[in-house]
Amino acid sequence: MRKYVKKSPLSITKVFELIGKPTFFLFTIIIVGVAGYFHLLKHFAQQVLRFGSDLRRRTLLKRPARPKPGEGGNSWLQAKKGPAAAGRRVLNVTNRKLIFSLLVCLVASLLFYFYILSDLPSPRLLTDSPPHLTTKIYDRNGVLLYQIYKDENRTLIKLDDLPKHLIDATLAAEDKNFYHHFGIDPIGIIRAAYNNLVNCKLKIENCSLQGGSTITQQLVKNVLLSPEKSLIRKVKELILALATETMYSKDQILQMYLNQVGYGGTAYGVEQASWQYFGKSAHDLTLSESAMLAGLPIAPTILSPFGTTPYLGKIRQQQVLESMVLTNSITENDKLAALSTPLIFHPQGIVIR
Repeated sequence: MRKYVKKSPLSITKVFELIGKPTFFLFTIIIVGVAGYFHLLKHFAQQVLRFGSDLRRRTLLKRPARPKPGEGGNSWLQAKKGPAAAGRRVLNVTNRKLIFSLLVCLVASLLFYFYILSDLPSPRLLTDSPPHLTTKIYDRNGVLLYQIYKDENRTLIKLDDLPKHLIDATLAAEDKNFYHHFGIDPIGIIRAAYNNLVNCKLKIENCSLQGGSTITQQLVKNVLLSPEKSLIRKVKELILALATETMYSKDQILQMYLNQVGYGGTAYGVEQASWQYFGKSAHDLTLSESAMLAGLPIAPTILSPFGTTPYLGKIRQQQVLESMVLTNSITENDKLAALSTPLIFHPQGIVIR
């Protein structure tokens, strides 16, 4: 299993440096842009004035004599200040455009702050506010009698206690580039969109559904943000994903994800899902069972073996195993052996072959 050195928590200053509190980031960009713009403007003005000076020298010999008072003074005055006046008019127009552009950037920065950053939660809440856990009551012999929970039935487990094939199956199903991206995977988004819209054609039986969000994005979306679907929420998700990657190691993020994600019904976290579907700890899951569980989070209701379309869960399991072969997590023979292993579910005793 890959190990990453824990990164030091972000200070306010470091947040500004790494993700650039966008208001100040945009302000810096504006200052740099304005400085460059004025430099170009100065150069352009010099060229205009130089052109006017050359034009004036060329027409010096043809310059009309200064008229006496009352004898056509307007034409002489226009000939005298023509090039300089033209240069000043150009400067006035460009100055107005510059001021307008600066105001637009300033308004955009303020809107971005008030709509996106003003109520943005801190990634520290991922660890400062632990998830809701299930209360378990045992008898004197250690036999579980009752489980008490509200909406989320969850039991935590450490990443080190999970089998490697379960972790590999999760990465193959949800985020192949997890250990290589910085919280956002643009290539993965494009690949998933192309696959789902072009190849799938809304027929899950004939394709492998892919999600565009990284594991980090899914974590902050499920824990820190509301379930609404909007552009503003998506922007917040991207910013939080970047900040989370700088605050926690990859292994920490993956462990939090596996303890938070829903697997259908009231089962939250891979440990509780393992008990709900297979009646045992996630530590003891086989490759076949791991691939089945890893495929559920993308659509737990549709893919659930306890639902109305259990065969779709089997199809999804095969897709996960094929992805594991492509990522060199398992061999082709491992995949075939896992597919030939019957899945026995608990407590219904359902068998899917």
